[in-house]
Amino acid sequence: MLLLMGIFSFGISYAQVGINTQNPQGIFHVDPNSNTTGGIAAPVNDEEDVIVTNDGKVGIGTITPEVLLEIKTAGTQTSPVPGFQLQDGNEAEGNILLSVGNTGLATWQNVIPASTSQLVTSAAGITSLTFNDVNYYNSNSYIVLPPGRWALNVVSLISGTGTLAARTPVWVSSTLADDSTAGNSGGSLASVKSPDIEGMGLISGICWSYQYMTICGSMIINNTSNASKTYYYMAGGTSSFGVSVTGSLNRVGGSWGEINIIAYRIPSDL
Repeated sequence: MLLLMGIFSFGISYAQVGINTQNPQGIFHVDPNSNTTGGIAAPVNDEEDVIVTNDGKVGIGTITPEVLLEIKTAGTQTSPVPGFQLQDGNEAEGNILLSVGNTGLATWQNVIPASTSQLVTSAAGITSLTFNDVNYYNSNSYIVLPPGRWALNVVSLISGTGTLAARTPVWVSSTLADDSTAGNSGGSLASVKSPDIEGMGLISGICWSYQYMTICGSMIINNTSNASKTYYYMAGGTSSFGVSVTGSLNRVGGSWGEINIIAYRIPSDL
């Protein structure tokens, strides 16, 4: 009986229950090491305690919770100690806890999935893109993107030969096609551009004959499907300025060291 009284302490006037403490600080107070002192005003050694306060708050690792549920560990900014673990079947590396519907129910979800996508270049690229051609052609260089919205940075090296007069530039544009439009290679911009591109989706610049130049820009692609999609680098829409000239741009979108497409996932699901 004395042992039980030492373990369970009932404050009759306040209906308090203490486990392993004779001085419960709330309606229900568990002190595993029976070493908490100081009371609510200045608690000492309450790191392992569990409490339900008189106003219904629950504290784990603290006897002074400030919200309905407060979990406190001995962790610091330099040495954090986890205090929460939920295993509901959706737990996985990199997942975050997201609400489901508008009821407050939550589960783990992978909002920004990891991607190993990288540009795969074609050695040849577009072997000959003439100086005045409104159509667009497939370089056969491509990048594979999982579902989601992506911001792409595109850099492409351009080199040409021909009969351009001194300081006469050639305008060239590029875009991305997908499997539904890549077969239209040699067609207009509208026929080759992927419908997943938001906005105009053109990467353009000025080039000169017998010189190396780079064109660079960015675009947004929204892959709304449930699977990864392949996007092909297309180029065309060339126009020379000044007198009519002949010639072509070589290996556009080919395996130059300077061609690069970097994709960043936009966390639109947050």
